[in-house]
Amino acid sequence: MTQSEIADTLYRVIMISICLAKSRERDMTTRTHRQIRCQCGHTGELRHAENDQPFSSMWEQYTVDGFGGEGATFTNVTELLAAGDILKYLNPKCPKCGIAGAVSYA
Repeated sequence: MTQSEIADTLYRVIMISICLAKSRERDMTTRTHRQIRCQCGHTGELRHAENDQPFSSMWEQYTVDGFGGEGATFTNVTELLAAGDILKYLNPKCPKCGIAGAVSYA
């Protein structure tokens, strides 16, 4: 084998390893969806993803679908507990009536 062929083979092995690691990371993420509803009747979802990969750092991510507002990512338990009720913390804004914070779990 020439040096070029060895380098090409090494590059392919590294890229395959990276792809496998990313695939395992995605497989170790638990995702849940919970329906939420505004007082005006508009509905959407609270989406939650968390890292379930053993021996790695903790993270949880929350987003709202169908409502305005920012999502949140927590990287330690202290942050998560300080946030309290996630839905109140995210304070989603209803696109139908325009009111923020009038959302509850359906």
